[in-house]
Amino acid sequence: MKTTKEDDSSVVPQRVREILRWFRHGDPQAVDHRRFRWSLALLASLLLVGNWWFFVRHSTFRIGAPAPRTYFSVARLRYSDPAETQENRRWVEEHVDQVVVRQPGSVVQIQRRLELLESAPTQDFLSPELQSLLKAFPGKEKVQLLQLTVSLGRRLLTHRDGRVSLSEQQWDLVSALPVPQGQKNVVFQILTEVFSNSLASDGDVTRLARQALGDSVRAAERDLPSGRVLAYRGQVVTDAVARLLREEGFPDASFSWSRLAFVFFAVLAWGFWPAWLERREKLNLGGRAWAFVLLLLGLIWGIQLLAAGRYVDTLGIMALGAWFFLAFPNAFAFHLTLGGGVLGALLAFSPTPSFLGLQTIQAGVAAGLGYLLFKGLNSRMRLLQSLALYGLCLVAVSCFLRWGLGIVLTSRDVGLYLLLCALWSSLVLALLPLWESLFDVVSPLRLMELSNPSNPLLKRLQVETPGTYHHVLMVGTLAEAAAEVLGLDGLLVRAGAYYHDIGKLRRPKFFVENQNNGENVHDHLAPSLSALVILSHVRDGLEIAQEYGLPKVLRSFIPEHHGTTCLAYFFRKSKNLGESLPVEQFCYPGPRPRSKETALVMLADSVEAAVKASTTRAENPEDLRELVEEVIQSKIASHQLDHVDFSLRDLTVIRETFLEILRSMRHSRTVRALGGSGEEARKGDATQEKGPDEEGKQG
Repeated sequence: MKTTKEDDSSVVPQRVREILRWFRHGDPQAVDHRRFRWSLALLASLLLVGNWWFFVRHSTFRIGAPAPRTYFSVARLRYSDPAETQENRRWVEEHVDQVVVRQPGSVVQIQRRLELLESAPTQDFLSPELQSLLKAFPGKEKVQLLQLTVSLGRRLLTHRDGRVSLSEQQWDLVSALPVPQGQKNVVFQILTEVFSNSLASDGDVTRLARQALGDSVRAAERDLPSGRVLAYRGQVVTDAVARLLREEGFPDASFSWSRLAFVFFAVLAWGFWPAWLERREKLNLGGRAWAFVLLLLGLIWGIQLLAAGRYVDTLGIMALGAWFFLAFPNAFAFHLTLGGGVLGALLAFSPTPSFLGLQTIQAGVAAGLGYLLFKGLNSRMRLLQSLALYGLCLVAVSCFLRWGLGIVLTSRDVGLYLLLCALWSSLVLALLPLWESLFDVVSPLRLMELSNPSNPLLKRLQVETPGTYHHVLMVGTLAEAAAEVLGLDGLLVRAGAYYHDIGKLRRPKFFVENQNNGENVHDHLAPSLSALVILSHVRDGLEIAQEYGLPKVLRSFIPEHHGTTCLAYFFRKSKNLGESLPVEQFCYPGPRPRSKETALVMLADSVEAAVKASTTRAENPEDLRELVEEVIQSKIASHQLDHVDFSLRDLTVIRETFLEILRSMRHSRTVRALGGSGEEARKGDATQEKGPDEEGKQG
């Protein structure tokens, strides 16, 4: 059965379809991501090549050339000594004797000789001298010696020990005989004659035996403590010294193409994850923000490359963590800090276990500390404290890791780390405005400045549109409270709420909250014209935001807080007047909210407006709950929250937080009268409930 395209798309998981859309060439964001990955890989390659060309090849060692400086062992190292290992193997091979093997048919020959000795005292195979010596012995002693000889000969045939030579085994057996030494010598000579011409040395077997014994010798290992001189300045670098220098992480003057290829593809592969995370978190970063990531990574990697020779490795990690956490959300900054730190270690150092492990652990610590310390910043003093504590913790971790790994750590190094830590807070704060102005990124300090009532744009709202200003303050209070409970960026939500309606500055009297005299200008306008004026406040807001240089992340609140909702009142009014205009003419252009922050401001804006318009329902707690629930459900039904992954729990938290804030805002001032009877107390309550104006008249 052939399936349709729609059926196929329904089978494919939603996540797979998102990934496929991610790689489309027509998606501008996909183009930004692709440029970012390739630019990042190219940047890492250029840094590696440039560092080698300008620094490494002039200041590092070459095999067969004098060392440019004195090299010290940085970490405790256990290494194998090939020269000593070769010497041990040569000594073992030289002390192996020739391997002797039996000739074919020698066993039968020896058995025949032993039988002849047993039957007759003298035989032709014995030398004349030995025969004459036997004749000198009395008959009884001669027979005894021959019997002993035959017995030992047969024992040698059946119990031959291959671990020792035949002569040694013969003498061991003869020396144990209970006869005088002279007779032992005679027996030994007879056995030698019996076994003569039966054994021969084998050169091939001897060579294989020596080789096997040589290979069984373990490699000689040596312990090299930290601080030991590996090579003095001017000393000729041998192969053995070069090997030690490489194992300690010192690069040589030759360029490593394999390292370049490895770094290029490692950085290219890692570049997929920031782009994927940006999509997942709905950060909506522009080209300038990606350029900031490239610049910052390039700057930090460059510092790490220059500091690698002096082993000031903490410097780059500190910068990497601080600036990313101040410019981006915590989840995104955590990934950039961790991944960028590990890649910086691969880029700056040779992939040796000591330094690569040290840098990897430091990157993980920097990412974790940044995630904890730079979360929820709400004051300049809190930021300074977080930066100082961040630097001190990294210095402490770096020193502890070096001590644990046995790396040399001098008092000069500790002093340098502490000095950098003391200067880092001011350096970070000094460069933050530059990053913000050049790359359109927003730090907590920038958000606090924009949320200050003394900001020129907010002061205009206060003076020119007091109703709108009060409205945005209420929306900011609702949205920020819900954001704090949900774990979102409360500063960003509050600032976005303050500026979401700045477009009303162009025509303030066309909006009901700024109409103080009770006259509504829309009563004298056509519904289509009224809708056009109200809808235009989104376009006007974007123009004003551009004029005042608001960051992109705040500008997104202006069109997204309305999404694609429609002005139902004016559309119905148009229908009642007999006009046949399309409903799209009465709808906002959008887009719909693409982040949780903008969606939260949309809900807070709609809830605040609904509560202000329905004062009677807002007085009753149950009616207020129903009103808030109706607003949230209407946004869901109109698909305004389709691009935001709010869970049912999140929506419940938002509703309950809104209700808590609204109830606290609309409380009544009821004070029980002091003393008096119950009736007087009830009269006092009634007096207080009349409100401030009537209360003032009675006073």
